[in-house]
Amino acid sequence: MKRGGKEGTVNGAGKDCGAEKKLSFPKGERLLKSQDFTRVRKDGKRLYSRSFTVFILPNALGKRRLGLSVGARVADSPGRNRVKRLIREFYRLNKGSFPDSSDILISVKTVDNIKWYRDLEEEFRKVLRRSP
Repeated sequence: MKRGGKEGTVNGAGKDCGAEKKLSFPKGERLLKSQDFTRVRKDGKRLYSRSFTVFILPNALGKRRLGLSVGARVADSPGRNRVKRLIREFYRLNKGSFPDSSDILISVKTVDNIKWYRDLEEEFRKVLRRSP
């Protein structure tokens, strides 16, 4: 199969594609530092659902940042990794649903109700309707 444009991409769709950049989840959009997690957990507005607690705190950075907290009691490691992948995917595809210029911390309480992506999506949509 002949590939066009950049090497390793089909039809020139590569890192320069605008749509791909919008749907990405770069390192700059992640909460990485322990003190950031603590600050958001302490001072952020809390939104509760059956499976999650979402903390939202405005920031002065002009961008959204996402942090995930999934404790060892929630599930075994494959279960924790799966729910983190699903949450990142939801965030990546629905960034506009989250408040602009804010730090968002999602703390997972249980994964019992989350079997498929659509279960997670439904629960988050209910929670985000109540967001600031």
